[in-house]
Parts: sequence; C-alpha cells; structure tokens
Amino acid sequence: MPVYFDASVMLSLLTQDCRAAKAATLWHAHEDRVSSILVEAECRIVLRRLHRRQPTRYDLAWLAHAEAVLAQALDELTLRVIDTLILDIVRQEMQLASCRTLDALHVATALFFTQRNTTPIQMCTFDRRLAAVCADVAIPVLAA
Repeated sequence: MPVYFDASVMLSLLTQDCRAAKAATLWHAHEDRVSSILVEAECRIVLRRLHRRQPTRYDLAWLAHAEAVLAQALDELTLRVIDTLILDIVRQEMQLASCRTLDALHVATALFFTQRNTTPIQMCTFDRRLAAVCADVAIPVLAA
C-alpha cells in the first residue's frame, strides 16, 4: 500500500527531533513511498531557516549533512509535480478549504495517487490539521 509522507515526518527525520524514532520506524516500514514535489521545498526551507536562526546549534556542517540526507530520502520517494490534474482536485474538493494552502496541495496530491492506484493510500503525518483534512476526504492517517 502506498504511503504519502508529508514534510512533518520528513523534518522529524532530518532534525532528529523528539519524534525522529517514530518517523524512522514509519519510513522503514513502508517501501512504496510517495509525496508532492512540495516536500523538498518545505524541508529545504525549514533546514535553512534553522541554520539561519540558530547557526551555532545548526552550523554549516549540520546543514550540509541534513541536505544530503534529504536528497537521499527524496530519491526514495515517488514525487508528483503540482499540475492541472492536482489543481482539478483542488477545484473539486470543497473540504480542502479548511486547511492551509500547502496542506491542501498535499491532500490533493494524495487524492491523485489514490485515484490512480488499485490500493488506497495512507497519509503519514505528524500534523494534526493535515490529518483532520485527510479524515474529511477519507484518506487513512498514520502517526498523527
């Protein structure tokens, strides 16, 4: 079964925060990993923001390592671009109005994968708001 990984889980892995062990378990438990191309931008921006705001804790060596791990993780994901097919789903799904724009695009992308697979997709997220929207559109959630 495909599992959609959002930025909250990816960032836990990259920053080794308090949920990193759970994120790693989820990552390694699923081989069919998918996401939106947005996940790269979100993760890269957050990593660089951490470095910029706390350069002694998150120095250049840390940033280089985190970005290398991100690149490796991205290679292990099937990524979907945001195109008119995704925007068509945004137009059709009124429930997406209850969340932030990037979250809506993630949910729309998960719905895209769902529509094109014979098995349902699961959303792997630590973001409770994203999880709530997934529940509204009948996407099962892991780890919220």
